[in-house]
Amino acid sequence: YLLNYITEESKLLFQNLRNDLIQSKSIKYSITIIITENQLSSCNVKESLVLDEYNNIVGSIMIISLNNGINVLGNDFDLANAKIEELTIERKNNEQKIESLQNALMELEVSQDNALFELSVSQDEIIEQRDTMEIALKDLKIAENKISSIIHCMPDAVLVIDKNGIVVAWNMAMEKLTGIKTVDMLGKGDYEYALPFYGERKKILADSVLDPDAILNNNYTNEVHENGIIRAEMFSSYLGANGLFLQITATALKDTHDNILGAIEIFRDITIRVQAEEKVHEQQIKMVRMNEALIQTMEELSSRRDVLEEKTQMLTET
Repeated sequence: YLLNYITEESKLLFQNLRNDLIQSKSIKYSITIIITENQLSSCNVKESLVLDEYNNIVGSIMIISLNNGINVLGNDFDLANAKIEELTIERKNNEQKIESLQNALMELEVSQDNALFELSVSQDEIIEQRDTMEIALKDLKIAENKISSIIHCMPDAVLVIDKNGIVVAWNMAMEKLTGIKTVDMLGKGDYEYALPFYGERKKILADSVLDPDAILNNNYTNEVHENGIIRAEMFSSYLGANGLFLQITATALKDTHDNILGAIEIFRDITIRVQAEEKVHEQQIKMVRMNEALIQTMEELSSRRDVLEEKTQMLTET
């Protein structure tokens, strides 16, 4: 097909050449066109090949700009063949590149689809795991509330501290025992929980559970260590009108992997029991003393009786 920008004279020449070539389709050719600079500047060069009726490449057109005239040179079949072969190879390479790009694009689309599918599956798994975690957290919260309610309603005074010594539980019985409200003690650290019992900040039995090497100077009595549980008794002059006797039990709080989470200490007012025991002890002492006095009296009476019997016998003999 001829180029649009060729002059009328050139078109006529090309038409004759084209007709000759169509009659002999096996001829490969190259046509060199020489046009003026002005003609080239006014053209929109879009085509560099001449095609036959069967859309096969039969030649190439080389455009050369000169300052004068239009001329058509002779046929250069070898150059045309070389150019056509070069273009054919280039086209095949381009087709291979296009095919490779298309395959790569298809692989990329497949990979993208797989990635989207995996992402969708991952999102579903994440959502499922999130829902499971939310349910577990709700169950854990319910369990914590139940435990907190149980601790809060226990008849014995209960103190719970975490592994950093921060108060996490201070129940109703503890409020009654110490006169300090739960809201005023929760979250406190720095041994503030010792103040109601000792009048100063110091380590108590629960701290020795967290730190077995801790040295306590709290005048505990009847202290017993058994299976990770520590039991002891103490007297606090800071509680009640005249002080209170307390029985204390402390142990560690652990998770399912045996990691220490904190410690719990239970205080029980045993003042009445201790006072009763003291009274019994006093009565026992009195009984012992009375028994000793009675024995002594009986011994004295027996001694006097012996003396009287001797005197009676002497009088009888005389």
